[in-house]
Amino acid sequence: MEKVSVVTPLYNGERFIEETIDSVLRQTHPHVEHVVVDDGSTDRSAEIVAKRAMKHPTLRFIQQENQGVAAARNRGARAARPESDYLLFLDSDDLLASDMLSRLTTYLAARPTVGVVFCTYTKIDSNGHPLESTARHGESNRSALRLAPSPFGVRLLPDTEPQTPLTSILSGYHGFIPSSGLIHRSIFEATPGFDEDFGQPWEDNDLFVHLALRGEVHYLPERLVFYRQHGQQSTADTSKDEQQEHKFRQKWSSPDAIDLTPAQRRALTDALHFWKYRAGSISGFKTASRLFREGDLQEALHFFAGALRRYPRSLFRRYAASVAPPSSLH
Repeated sequence: MEKVSVVTPLYNGERFIEETIDSVLRQTHPHVEHVVVDDGSTDRSAEIVAKRAMKHPTLRFIQQENQGVAAARNRGARAARPESDYLLFLDSDDLLASDMLSRLTTYLAARPTVGVVFCTYTKIDSNGHPLESTARHGESNRSALRLAPSPFGVRLLPDTEPQTPLTSILSGYHGFIPSSGLIHRSIFEATPGFDEDFGQPWEDNDLFVHLALRGEVHYLPERLVFYRQHGQQSTADTSKDEQQEHKFRQKWSSPDAIDLTPAQRRALTDALHFWKYRAGSISGFKTASRLFREGDLQEALHFFAGALRRYPRSLFRRYAASVAPPSSLH
């Protein structure tokens, strides 16, 4: 049976880490190890995990000086037992439903061309109570907003279409969080891993593009993760979000600077064109419409003109390659 290594980066997470560990220990999948990497915590986190590790042989504890969440995740992946087939990067304040790993390992085992499967999640507060679900891009009660090209615009992928195209992933339209995605270890090891120079947030989006260039990405519309939102989490500070998004876009807009095969480069170039001209122009039209309704005519005209300039270029390219990356990218 497939073996799973769950990797949890930990920094000053004394309030939630025991709940997170317990959610892994309760998994119905029989072959699970949990690698917790303490990234230089200054609270009682290390003490708590060390005591739990003495009682549970499947819980392994590693400590390092503070180097950031990306470095901690990479360290945990390297430390995972050699026989593990899959990796899951579970944040130290999130929780797994008891059958989460059973459901996702079964899915991947039956589909050898799929490199990653991610599920949806329920948002919870600091006390574990469900929050009103709001998707990352604003759609109520959905945590996965996956877009694909249509003949003259974009379309929202229904739950019955699990494959998530590179066009959607590169554009930032998906619904992936590290805690929700089970990754073939061989696919992860074919990537550079988490970019330790990137910083939060968007470091997970960066890895997700790498993964999508090397294997199919599928979505399982089942709520199997509890994604905790609270004021102390690192992603609660949105001051760097725009800066990091710009950094992400700059990095992936220069495919020649990234080590890729010719097939991967073609798929990326195709997805970049969709991102810039089709998804970008549709987003511009929507923004212009909103500004017009709000009475800001000058800004509305600005966005409308920009979208109108970009949109025609999107009509002279077929996007089939980025809807279904060839399985040879494995």
